[in-house]
Amino acid sequence: MTDLVTLNVHTEPSGTVVVAAIGELDLSNSEQLDAALANLDTVPRVVVDLSLCTFFDSSCLGVLSRHAMRFSEEGRAFSVRVDAQGRRVIELTSLDVLLGLDSLYAELQERAAQS
Repeated sequence: MTDLVTLNVHTEPSGTVVVAAIGELDLSNSEQLDAALANLDTVPRVVVDLSLCTFFDSSCLGVLSRHAMRFSEEGRAFSVRVDAQGRRVIELTSLDVLLGLDSLYAELQERAAQS
């Protein structure tokens, strides 16, 4: 089944392209994320937003890792935005540095601590 995820791609005013996944990313549909990221050949900065992704597995992490390495080799910026649970998964797999976990999470944590 490949309809477990919806991918939305948009460009922010800063020029950053955001690929947002809504739903579940797994082996049956991770190629959709792979294709979306492969099409961003000239974009200087990409953020993959998984904050509304209810599930992702190792196939998703593999896709993200491959593209993070490619972007890094090409001198382009790549980061991933996740919620607290997704952040924990990525940190447990030691991919947090490679995937450049987006600073949005840190900003939200700081705001919550100040409240």
